[in-house]
Order: sequence, then structure tokens, then C-alpha cells
Amino acid sequence: MTAVAQTLSSFDPNSLLKHSQKELDELFQTLPSLKEGELNGVYRGRLFAIIGLGTLPVFLRNLLYRLLQTFINPWKGKRFDGKSGANIWFSKKGTLPYGYYTINSEGSAVDGEPVTHLSYDIDKNLKLLRPVRGETRKLSDGVYLARMNYQTRKKLVRVLYFTLDNIG
Repeated sequence: MTAVAQTLSSFDPNSLLKHSQKELDELFQTLPSLKEGELNGVYRGRLFAIIGLGTLPVFLRNLLYRLLQTFINPWKGKRFDGKSGANIWFSKKGTLPYGYYTINSEGSAVDGEPVTHLSYDIDKNLKLLRPVRGETRKLSDGVYLARMNYQTRKKLVRVLYFTLDNIG
């Protein structure tokens, strides 16, 4: 297990804010996959390790990520309903969905290991959203580490990481 994985195995979600995408990639590779149907209900999301922000001074980056946990960020998390789901906006109750995805278990496009895969390639999404690919693994009971990738014509780009905490 890497030093990052050992450090974060029992964690405060805010402790993830200080880690780079590379460190989070290492951690993600060590995490177990989810059981079929494990994600169900509404989950609060926390964004961090956003592409391009890694060059900011740590204090500024952490401040920005903490601000994204407040009311100024309209994205509140995700809702999972069996084999499909949606991002939830403005309300933690999941009543304002947008950005729909299908859910299945498959090998990660990054490391080949099992992940819960979220594919936004469905007709009800705008074409801009369809290349989004989410990957999720279990961080601890009721808490999941996920990453959002974007499939371009030439490569898969890691856009950001986020956690999901079950709230209902």
C-alpha cells in the first residue's frame, strides 16, 4: 500500500484536498471495487484535484476547494437508482437532476481493475456531456472516491476527483 493510501485509509474527506491527481491516482488503484448495486440513493459530493488547479499555491487551492463545499457550488452530488443515475443540483434532496448516466461494473479505462463505471453517453444528455466517464471505488463504509474522466478523440483526460457520502 502506498504512503498516500496508508495516510488516507481512515480520513476526514477534507484531508483529500491537499493531494495531487497523481497521488489520488495511486490511492484509487489500491481501493476495492463496489458490490453490484452498492450505490443506491442520494450522495453528497465534494470536488477536488481539478485539472489545472494543481499549479496554484496549496493554501489558495485548498481555499478554493473549501469554497466549492459551500452554497456557491450548485452541484450537490449524485443520485443512484439501480442501473442509472443523475447529478443533483441546488438541493441535496436530489429533486433537481441533470447530467444523466448509466451504471455498470467493468474494468477501469485507466488501470484495468474493476470499477463502478458511470457513462454519460446517453441521448438525454447534451453532446458535450456524452464523453464523460466516471469511475468509483470504495474508500470506507458509505464513502466512495470517484474520478471524472473525459474521452477525447485521442485520449482519456482526468478532469477531477470527488468523494460521495451517502445521505439517503
